[in-house]
Amino acid sequence: MDAQAEPRGAVEPVVSRSSPRPGFAVGLGTGVALSAAAAQLWLSQQLAPMRGIGWAELAPETLRPWTERLAFSAAWQYGSVVAILVAVAALLGLRVRPAWAYAVVAVLAVAVPVLTYTWATSPLTELAGNIRAD
Repeated sequence: MDAQAEPRGAVEPVVSRSSPRPGFAVGLGTGVALSAAAAQLWLSQQLAPMRGIGWAELAPETLRPWTERLAFSAAWQYGSVVAILVAVAALLGLRVRPAWAYAVVAVLAVAVPVLTYTWATSPLTELAGNIRAD
C-alpha cells in the first residue's frame, strides 16, 4: 500500500474556492434590511387604525400627497415590506458578493420606515405648530 494514499472510506470536505462564504458586510447589510422590514411591519400595524379617518387632510400642503397616498396606504405599508424581503432574497439567492449592493438595499430599506413615520406624523407636527398659549 502506498504511504501517501488515503485510507478507504476517508471523505474529503468539498470546498469551493469560487464561492466563498459571505463576509461580515453582507451579513450586516442583510440584518439591517431585515430589521427595517420588521420596523415597517410594526409601523404598519400601528398605523392601521388611522386609515380612512381623514387624518391625512391635516398634513401640511407639501406633504399631503405623500401622507394620503403612501403613509396610510396598506399597499405601501405592506408592499414595501415585501419589496425589502424580495430584494434581500434576490441578493442572497444570486450570491451577489459586492458589499455595496447589500449596503444600498439596507439604506433604502431603512428609508422606508423613516419616511412612513415622517409622513404619518406630519399632521401632528402641523397641528402642534398651531397651538398657542394666548
